[in-house]
This record gives sequence, C-alpha cells and structure tokens, in this order.
Amino acid sequence: ATTSAITVSPTANTTYSVTINIGSCSNSSSASVNVVPLPKPTIAATNTLICGGDITTLSATGGNTYVWSNGMNSATIAVAPSVTTTYTVTSGNGVCTDTASVKIKVLPPPHASIAGNNILCQGNAATLTASGGGTYSWSSGQTTSVINTSTAGSYSVLVTIGSCTDVAVSNVTVNANPNASVSPDVVIVQGQSTNLSASGGTNYIWNNGMN
Repeated sequence: ATTSAITVSPTANTTYSVTINIGSCSNSSSASVNVVPLPKPTIAATNTLICGGDITTLSATGGNTYVWSNGMNSATIAVAPSVTTTYTVTSGNGVCTDTASVKIKVLPPPHASIAGNNILCQGNAATLTASGGGTYSWSSGQTTSVINTSTAGSYSVLVTIGSCTDVAVSNVTVNANPNASVSPDVVIVQGQSTNLSASGGTNYIWNNGMN
C-alpha cells in the first residue's frame, strides 16, 4: 500500500511497517496489531421445555463477562417465564463480544377433569371420561381417557401434557338394589276396599299411579 492510511484485518498478531520518503531521504516506523480471539459463548439449560411456573437454570460459558437480555450479568441465572421466551447472553473477553441464545418453551398446563355418572345400582357399570390432557393414567391402571367400572371406590387420573401434569378424582358409589315385596293376594267383595303394603325401598310407584 502506498497511501498514508491503510485498513487492515489480520487474523493473527501482525506487525506493519511503513517507509516514508521525502526526496532522497527516508525513515521507517512500525506498529503491531494484536488480534484477540472472539469469545464463543454457549448456553446450557437444565430444561428447555417447562410448565408454567416452573424454574429452569441457564448457564453461559465461553467468555469472561456475561450480560443477559433480562438484565442479569452472572454466568448462571434462574428463570421462570410464563410464556415461551428466548434468552440471549452477550459474552465479552475485555475487547471482543459475541452472543448466544436459547429458547425456553412454556407448555400450557393441563386441566384434568372427570365426567360421568358415578352413582350406580349394583350390577351396573359407570363410565368415567377424563379430559384436559394428552395422556392419561388412572389409579386403576388403565391409560385410556374412558374407563368403565362397577366397583365402588375413589378413582383418580393423572393427566399429562409434555412434562406438565394435573390430577382429578371421582368417587364411585354403588347402591344395593332394593328387595321389593308387597302384601299377599287378598280376596274382597265387590265394593269393599283393602290396604296393600309394599316394603324394601324408599320410593314406591304403583301401577295404578299411586306413589
């Protein structure tokens, strides 16, 4: 180069010299350019897929200083985003800086619920239908969203979406069947009346409409 100013982009430490001429007179000088390697930041996350309200830890390496997009400036930070968020860290080594990013995806929480008639008569079956998630795990061992049971008891279902879970409970009651009985046959004279008595239950409906 023969101009008084030059632009250089060395990839390693380099010394540049220049010779200045005035007529037949000359002089030389030199300058060294030291190349500092760029930092290479990386981010490690304990979890990049979390449930709302959960905490994940982000750890940056590859530099001497760190500044995060949320304003924190330590190498390791704990975050609990409520929505899917991308975190960026700027890493420096005193002269040069570079950035790295990580996306933390927040899954929507499941809302477990159980529908179905949970009060039944002996000999009948109850159908319980779970909803609110991607997968289902019942306390009775089934993994389908719909189960049938004729046994009294408490039934819980674990509803899962990704790593997020929720639980719902339904209590099944099995009522014993009534044992109906009525007064024995009677013979009356036309025009007379008689009393008939039924037992074995709490509600009674006769075929003549009386109850």
